[in-house]
Amino acid sequence: MDNIARLIKLYKPLVNPGNKMTFTEMCSFLEENMSAVKIDFDLISEITRRMMKVSIGHYLRENKPDLSLDKLQFVAYEIPREGKGAEYYNYPHISLRVEGHNHNSIYVVLEKHIDYIHCNCNKLFLDLTIKRGVSEYDYENNTMRLIEYLSRIEALEQKWY
Repeated sequence: MDNIARLIKLYKPLVNPGNKMTFTEMCSFLEENMSAVKIDFDLISEITRRMMKVSIGHYLRENKPDLSLDKLQFVAYEIPREGKGAEYYNYPHISLRVEGHNHNSIYVVLEKHIDYIHCNCNKLFLDLTIKRGVSEYDYENNTMRLIEYLSRIEALEQKWY
């Protein structure tokens, strides 16, 4: 059995399709359930922003050729050490330079037009990806988005963070 078939067999029955959160719902979730504080995306180091855009550029060429990098709309959040998201400071996270902010903080970046999440804490990234959910279309058609989603479930289960 190949890896895709294995993921589908093991994890697809655990998925509730069609409950995919919108960009606005994800922002609300971060603010309400993680005590996330919105910060200016431009404060994130230029090299990090460029790396995100290079990665997204490859995705856009393959999947959304009608959307250009200059049309992307990023929203960035800092997860405070106190509050509902503080538990994630118990997990490893990568230092990220954000002007005027603590480089040891946890940050989350979302993009409005595509299913993009960037986070410097892999445990939080996995939790947010799974919380976002999967569309019914992806579920019914075993798309690569579903396979990616299932791999995130496996990563959490195996504690690959």
